Amino acid sequence: MIMNDPEVFDDPNRPPSRPASALGDSSDSSDLGNLSDDDDANWSGDELGPPDEWISKRVARSIMRRDGFCCPVRGTAQRKNLLVLRLTAQHTGSFITPQMTWLQSHKLLPAVYEGRNAAENMMTLCHAHAHAYECSVWQFTPDDNWRRGQSELTSPIELIVFRPPEMPPYNADGSSRTYVAVSASSERILRPEGHTLAISPALAYVAATELVFSAYHPAPDLALHKWEHDMVTFRNEKNGCADLYAKVFSQLPFVRSADETGNSTN
Repeated sequence: MIMNDPEVFDDPNRPPSRPASALGDSSDSSDLGNLSDDDDANWSGDELGPPDEWISKRVARSIMRRDGFCCPVRGTAQRKNLLVLRLTAQHTGSFITPQMTWLQSHKLLPAVYEGRNAAENMMTLCHAHAHAYECSVWQFTPDDNWRRGQSELTSPIELIVFRPPEMPPYNADGSSRTYVAVSASSERILRPEGHTLAISPALAYVAATELVFSAYHPAPDLALHKWEHDMVTFRNEKNGCADLYAKVFSQLPFVRSADETGNSTN
């Protein structure tokens, strides 16, 4: 999915034309990279059909232009080594996933929706941060107001780092797209400063739920524990079972610790 110079474009999602080469590091050429914008909207590759990860050249170019040919995490504009990834449902062929249906049922997404190929479900990333995203090193998440149900339609997007030692550098020198910690006691939840992200907070929520209470190291700090609590509480309130789970959560050490010290969620 690597993109080089967008003006001399080679399809970032071009699969190998022979199935056997899909298991190797190299792929033979196909005519997909030479398609014009006019006939690129639909798959024109081999008879096996597009892989789930495929994004048309036209859409990829549009997302890159929207994002200023810039990785929002690295923070510097570049014309090479950029990828376009889906925020969620990158590796499933389902047009509308069960998570999106859940969001629609609670009016967090429109009833008629473009599905996983919607622009707000796509982002431009540099190769390093795209690889780290795919490996669940970091994730975007809606801010604490959204997670508490106070701002459900639009909300600032935050960046959460699950495995700091594996996180590629961010806040590049001279970049206008920087991040600051939301808590003085934690560097693992970061808020963008001086810029916004053109992705859906609802889709960021369902993407991030896959990592709630997952196994990762270093162990979560208080801010990360509370983030997990907020994520699950939001779901339970929407599902009408908040009281049932509140009793369980009230007994967890990190919840008692936060209540006793008067700390905010993050």
